[in-house]
Amino acid sequence: MSQQDLGDGPLEDVSEISGGTQNIMLQFTRSGRPYVLRRGPKHLRPRSNIVIMRE
Repeated sequence: MSQQDLGDGPLEDVSEISGGTQNIMLQFTRSGRPYVLRRGPKHLRPRSNIVIMRE
């Protein structure tokens, strides 16, 4: 994140966002800016990464 100018320092206020059925979603702040991270499930389906990259 630092290399992409997305703040410096630790991730703070990290919490899981519920409601998704497959993907893992987390919200957090870094340098006072809010972020949401969405990643594929722990056990990927054949096209999971392709779908996430498209989105």
